[in-house]
Amino acid sequence: MGDLLVEIAPLVLAAAISPATIGIVVLILATAERPVLRASAFTAGFAGLLIPLSAAGLLAFSGARSSVDPGSPAFAWIDIAMGAALLVVSAVSLTRTSSIDAAQQRLRRAPVAAYFGFGAVMMLSNLSTLAVAVSMLHEIAIADVSTFERGLTLAIVDAVILVPVVAPIALVALAPSTADRVLPNIRAGVDRYGVKVGAAVFIAIAIYLLVEGISHL
Repeated sequence: MGDLLVEIAPLVLAAAISPATIGIVVLILATAERPVLRASAFTAGFAGLLIPLSAAGLLAFSGARSSVDPGSPAFAWIDIAMGAALLVVSAVSLTRTSSIDAAQQRLRRAPVAAYFGFGAVMMLSNLSTLAVAVSMLHEIAIADVSTFERGLTLAIVDAVILVPVVAPIALVALAPSTADRVLPNIRAGVDRYGVKVGAAVFIAIAIYLLVEGISHL
């Protein structure tokens, strides 16, 4: 299992890096009333979709092992399609503008339940994570490990993806004075560079998926 974790580590890190999600969590913590509660609801919605979707994806790929050759070009074409889609998303994100003030107003007025739904929607729209997950789940499914080890690997993967979402909340809850110093800087960085960093992440993941796909044709 250790070899499998090393092999998929780049994919796991790529799936975890989401400036948009980090920025939303920090914005909730800075804007909403009872911020830890609302940010926790957002995280619950995000995790509540991430965990069953990743489990369902692994089951689907594992079930396909008996009927589809793990080296089938179909998987290569999936990687290529995901990579191409991310390149398009990157181009669109660089031309799109958003209003931080408008987002703050929406977050300030929203009830706690809405944050749960917002987290779920954010997970569904997190294209970098979804694109990488296809390749990552395929690698876990075809690995020469036991069913228990596949499940444990998936649990570790989901935990790593959730770290950037949970970390700011934990910082506010456990070290509020440190959070007061650190989070404004993170928010300023996300506001200023978030779109460009997000596009760079998308492009890097897209190139990785395209190279992986083409090399397996």
